Amino acid sequence: MPTVAFHTLGCKVNQYESEALAEQFRQHGYEVVSFEEQADIYVINTCTVTNVSDRKSRNLIRRAAEHEEAIVVVTGCYAQTEPQEVAAIPGVDLVIGTQGRGQLVAQIEAYRDRTAKAAQQQEGQRQQSIISVSALGNRFEDLEATGFAGRFAGRTRATLKIQEGCRQFCSYCKVPYARGPLRSMAKKLVIERAGTLVEAGFKEIVLAGIHLGLYGCGSEATSPASSGPLSELVRAVMDIPGLVRLRLSSLEPMDVDAQLISLFALPKSPLCPHVHLPLQSGDDSILQMMRRPYSTDSFRDLVARLRATNPEIAISTDLIVGFPGETEAMFQRSLAFCEEIGFSRMHVFPYSPRRGTPAAAMAGQIPAPVKAERSKTVRKLAATMATAYHQRFVGRTAEVLTEEQAGSIWSGLTPHYVSARFKLDGGAANELKKIVVIKADDKGISGTLAEI
Repeated sequence: MPTVAFHTLGCKVNQYESEALAEQFRQHGYEVVSFEEQADIYVINTCTVTNVSDRKSRNLIRRAAEHEEAIVVVTGCYAQTEPQEVAAIPGVDLVIGTQGRGQLVAQIEAYRDRTAKAAQQQEGQRQQSIISVSALGNRFEDLEATGFAGRFAGRTRATLKIQEGCRQFCSYCKVPYARGPLRSMAKKLVIERAGTLVEAGFKEIVLAGIHLGLYGCGSEATSPASSGPLSELVRAVMDIPGLVRLRLSSLEPMDVDAQLISLFALPKSPLCPHVHLPLQSGDDSILQMMRRPYSTDSFRDLVARLRATNPEIAISTDLIVGFPGETEAMFQRSLAFCEEIGFSRMHVFPYSPRRGTPAAAMAGQIPAPVKAERSKTVRKLAATMATAYHQRFVGRTAEVLTEEQAGSIWSGLTPHYVSARFKLDGGAANELKKIVVIKADDKGISGTLAEI
């Protein structure tokens, strides 16, 4: 049986797409093995959100290329935006971007037949890399990843990609160039796919997209008749019989409307009380330079409306430090704003210049040591805020969806996206357990099984 190995970098959308591609290989008789094992084909699904992501992608490509007899395929965002750069890495056979992957296995097998690679290697030659990067069109490419569901007994969470593309063009970001225009999966198909995942035993479904809040917007393939706004879709998915938890991936602050907020107030709802809102900066002048279409005042108002609907809703965020022109005073304002909001979790990124973006050419680039020090300061605040949020659950009962076991210690997530640990001899993954919370720190909560 031929073998294929995957390594995926980046967001939930990339993770979903790798699952879909892996299923495509299985349907063609391939065995999916670990990236650390010998394989006939290596697929690296890349990310390009930062320079570090690019570097990690290149390192993984070189590791795969050490297997000289294998075919090395590079796909994803870095492959889409820098195909020539990727193709120049020794050992790369195929470069395929973020679209046109519905027939990936056929493309690879055609490449193998056409090049007669083994014979050429005997002559000490290697076929030049083939770049097959499609233009980013206006139709949603459906890479179905529900076929794998039945093979993962005990797995707790399934991601469902329902939206593609971004039109925001923030001054620091390459994602619109890597993912193209807005397009969405039809509402009827989303409900069908989500239902399949529920029937397969997944207790939690995560709806994901590149710009999720603009689900239903964009191309002719995503007209209101076929998709509708995100709030309507979420309500429909919530009604799927047997669904235990529904979680939304990252939402841009300007896209969270009153209809979506109201869904977090519904009693006994499967919608998890957690919203990830990328702030990026807590200083208004930096937000303007970033081309972020909101202010700290509007962000503050949104958080207030969410908390008025559900006082204990978890609000996590992303923050970029050291953006070009960020003075110490601007940084301190950003820090103070984060402390005022009181996030449950923060992802902190030192600004990374991305070639071809406006911010990369801006004056006032911040030295790396300054960015590192500011990142350290924000992460310290993030730990303090996380601890404060987690402590509110001490002495109370929390529901945990079991995921991993280490000896007799189980871990999993609460609906609020809080990591929880507790002791249990036996048990299994994908079970709902109630615990009495006895301790909390910046990493999460821990407790003992509640008496039934």
